[in-house]
Amino acid sequence: MKGCAQNKPRVVLFVINAQDPTVLGMKAGLESALQPGGFRLQVVFFHADGKPPRIRELVELWNPVGVVVAAEGVAVGNVRIPVVFLDVGFSEERQNVVYHDSSAMGRLAAKELLSIGNEAFGYVAHPLDLPWDRERHRSFADTLALNGFACSMHRLPSLEMKDRKMMSGLKSYLRAIPKPCGLLAANDEIAALVIAIAMRLGFSVPDDVSVVGIDDNPTYVEGGAVSITSIVPDWEKDGQLAGKMLVDHLADPAQKWKKACSPIHGIIHRASTRRMRHVNHQLVRKALAFIRDKACDGITSADVIRHIGCSRSLANLRFREATGKSILEAIHDVRFRTATDMLANGRLSAQVVAARCGYKSTSFFRSEFKRRMGVSVGEIKSL
Repeated sequence: MKGCAQNKPRVVLFVINAQDPTVLGMKAGLESALQPGGFRLQVVFFHADGKPPRIRELVELWNPVGVVVAAEGVAVGNVRIPVVFLDVGFSEERQNVVYHDSSAMGRLAAKELLSIGNEAFGYVAHPLDLPWDRERHRSFADTLALNGFACSMHRLPSLEMKDRKMMSGLKSYLRAIPKPCGLLAANDEIAALVIAIAMRLGFSVPDDVSVVGIDDNPTYVEGGAVSITSIVPDWEKDGQLAGKMLVDHLADPAQKWKKACSPIHGIIHRASTRRMRHVNHQLVRKALAFIRDKACDGITSADVIRHIGCSRSLANLRFREATGKSILEAIHDVRFRTATDMLANGRLSAQVVAARCGYKSTSFFRSEFKRRMGVSVGEIKSL
């Protein structure tokens, strides 16, 4: 019996937000780092709107060798085992921390919003004024300043739609900022909130207000009236770094506390920034909005012209004057950009992507992809 007890895997507690689907990638990375050493991951769910987990009692119950915390608002206390904080607001006295590269996130968001012709910029901050929130704002504002633009900032008092103070303040901010504007939200939840309020006020997203979120959280980026362009952390890498940090600390308990910065994965372009170019002509704006919404439904240039209600010659003239391309080229651009975004996720086949994006055949889509990108669909998916 003693031999069986000695061979039992050592337990590591993983405290996560039950409502956050992004932790799945963290969990996969954490397991890949811990399993070779014979560790077993025990997940503990934390409901942000409920009572915080009683870490000391959980430690007594599971007798873990370490704890990884990936949820805000969790107080660990004086447990005598190593703790790693993963993607949470941290302070200097905490021991081991893995955090996202918030500076790179701010820079990438600024480049995205600068590239689509915005004239004003703002940052919508998290209610808790966390370190990563401040760093995202600082980097975003610095990059804009480098390009000659100022950046306003609005901090939400809460994330509750029922909070009248929050709603009133955000409405006032969105009304006041010059248009067209580009906004970086501290995360996708806030981005979804900004878009919902902007549309309630009658603003067009992205023509009047373009928005970038952070986290690529599926709960928010695809769940609303407008899908959200989002910066994607490398969640699996986060977990791997946290697991390695914990294993290293167990191997050498005397080592100093560590901090590790996890790189970002990139950005996924969606409807909240798919503004081809800001134009003042009403017919062209109407055409662009129709193309953005319907390009993947297999529309033609004739469909666009019928929608805006003018002659073919006038439509083509005004459209090319404003955008530098034909209506058909604009349709193909939106269709192709949507397809490449889908392929970047790595979950869908070329056949499915081609069908969803309005291509008449998979072979035509493959040849178009090769022509534009210089590599095949298969080569991109294998990267």
